[in-house]
Amino acid sequence: FTTTANAVSPVGDYSIIPQVGTLASANYEFSFVNGKLKVDKAVLTVTADSASRLYGQSNPAFTATYSGYKNGEDLSTSGVTGAPILTTNANPLSGAGTYNITIESGSLDAFNYRFNLVNSNLNVGKAVVTVKANNANRVYGQADPAFTASYQGFVNGESYASSGIVGVPGYTTDATQFSGVGTYTITPSTGTLSAANYTFDYSTGSLSITKAVVSVTAEDYIRYYGDPNPVLTAAYEGFANGESFATSGISGTPAMSTTTDAFSGVG
Repeated sequence: FTTTANAVSPVGDYSIIPQVGTLASANYEFSFVNGKLKVDKAVLTVTADSASRLYGQSNPAFTATYSGYKNGEDLSTSGVTGAPILTTNANPLSGAGTYNITIESGSLDAFNYRFNLVNSNLNVGKAVVTVKANNANRVYGQADPAFTASYQGFVNGESYASSGIVGVPGYTTDATQFSGVGTYTITPSTGTLSAANYTFDYSTGSLSITKAVVSVTAEDYIRYYGDPNPVLTAAYEGFANGESFATSGISGTPAMSTTTDAFSGVG
């Protein structure tokens, strides 16, 4: 049998021509009738490429991958024209999750190929909200205040109240009740925070410890008319952390004066 068709022959009908070959018979002779070889379209698989984006963003431009070319062809040499239509029901308001990318033939056409269309998925990831520890301050010797945070990075016009965030962050600081005056880091962490459409990034704040107030009170004295003034002294109150004058780190002495001298009358 022979035919004019080969592997690179385009779609169409080709004659199959029978010949004697090795046929032989003592009682018969042979009449030959051509047959038909139908070359049908090969199957080209067009697969929607998987895609991803974050919650609140627009969908990316969807693309497709072609596989199953014959005879060493590619898209540019296969005779394929047009493009598929790729759609999804996800929009910027769609929550984090997986959505179908649906592929349709659109304007795809080819003489030697038909198309097998394969859907894919769009992964919508959580948007990132920055949780920043608010700066705080306290006086030396006091307990740390209740720390708070501010939130930035909401999308779709949302706010903390409408974002679906629940729980509160945790906080740590390298300051203790006994830490001296200065600035210390407040580090936020996840704590009990969670949200369907957001994940969290964290930014530190500062705790400023200011000086505590010690009252320096001039002590009362009694002397007699005509005597010189005694040595004037002071009492200290308001030490924190169980400290005293001796352990407080206070140095020096206060200056004290009085309008009274040896000639001042009783009073």
